[in-house]
Amino acid sequence: MFFPLLVVFVFSALFQIGFSLFLPGQAFCAEKTEEEILQELLKRREEKLWQDAQDALLAGKDKDAARFFLHYYRKYPDSPNLEMALWHTANLHRNLALASPEPNWEQVKDLFRKFTIDFPQSSRLPDAYFEVGQA
Repeated sequence: MFFPLLVVFVFSALFQIGFSLFLPGQAFCAEKTEEEILQELLKRREEKLWQDAQDALLAGKDKDAARFFLHYYRKYPDSPNLEMALWHTANLHRNLALASPEPNWEQVKDLFRKFTIDFPQSSRLPDAYFEVGQA
């Protein structure tokens, strides 16, 4: 009778320790609710997507960066980085259109127009209106 209880206790302790290794910086995840763990994982996903977009931008991979920033803009509408994500997306699409033999100026215009609608208080608003006219 004592042996099965010991086995359950050992496996329970190992599970808690193993799960805490999955989330660095946490002593025991049993102290967190499932909702808190999920929110933390979602926040890390958001941060990773933003970092992937930044890395692609710095590496000169404009197509990938534009795709990552647009995905970020659509997926995280409450993010404080939302304005910057759309601004980068629009500018990267403009740069890609300038370099393309078959540019999609309508998409560029739509992205800058969206910027003017979504961020009317932005300091970049005059530049966005200019780009709508240029596209």
